[in-house]
Amino acid sequence: MESTHSEKDVKGVVHYFCHHHSLKPRAVTPKNKYQQLTPLLYVFLVILALSSVRQIATGVNPMMFMMDFMGVFFIVFGLLKLIDLKGFVDGFQAYDLIAKRYRIYGYSYPFIEIGIGALYLLGIMFLWQNILVVILTSIGIYTAYKSINQENEIRCVCLGTLFDLPMTWVTFFENTLMLLMVIFMIIM
Repeated sequence: MESTHSEKDVKGVVHYFCHHHSLKPRAVTPKNKYQQLTPLLYVFLVILALSSVRQIATGVNPMMFMMDFMGVFFIVFGLLKLIDLKGFVDGFQAYDLIAKRYRIYGYSYPFIEIGIGALYLLGIMFLWQNILVVILTSIGIYTAYKSINQENEIRCVCLGTLFDLPMTWVTFFENTLMLLMVIFMIIM
């Protein structure tokens, strides 16, 4: 594929792109707000179904369900980001507080998510792990809130670049739900 344009990154390095790629965050072209969120709904339903497997096999245990939900959630979201890691990092830098300053954080973020998810699924729950999730979800809540209130049409890369999702209140709610679950787990 032949490059159609070039752009400089924040360090002044020139990158060459074909017509549908860019360093700049892509504005979301709204089809229908609900249609755009359909992939997120499907991923959430798959996570919910996979999280329920142990509940079906061993009986209902709310703490175990939350650990399974968090584990599957982090692993699925982390793996989806790895499909196009560079694209994820480029999009993530557009709105994440830490990734804006430290690009390496963007590259490590999916692996952090997968590691946290694996610990939850293994039934291991360290205080530092829960504190890390509190920090990550708090940053996500702040970022989503800031983006939504400034009415910036930012592409949310929470599911990587595979899906074209807008930053909406759903992103805010998703992070808030995770924060509440981890706070509950810390208290218990």
